[in-house]
Amino acid sequence: MEYTKEQAQKLQAEFHVRWKWQIARQVLAGAAVLLLIGSEELDFCVSVLGIPVSENVVFVIGMAILIWASVTSFLHWRCPGCKKWLGQWLGPDICPKCGLLLKLPRSTPTLSIR
Repeated sequence: MEYTKEQAQKLQAEFHVRWKWQIARQVLAGAAVLLLIGSEELDFCVSVLGIPVSENVVFVIGMAILIWASVTSFLHWRCPGCKKWLGQWLGPDICPKCGLLLKLPRSTPTLSIR
């Protein structure tokens, strides 16, 4: 699919926002895995604001975060042009379906000597 320069720039900017959210989801999923490991391996009873929290509550919170991250990742990690899923890799340069260049062009620093 062909895009004008303006359309491509707008789609690249939209991809950049989606990419930031995808990173945030990955970090939360990692935290959820740590919560799940902690609730399974340890005799886990923490105090949150003075209220004891059992290992079952921690496990449920960890699973809820993991499920949320997985579902929203599947729904939102899509090409802004053709709306196809971008796969499991976090940093595609181009959409494998429509060929849209997804990465924002990096400006190369210039050195001026006076």
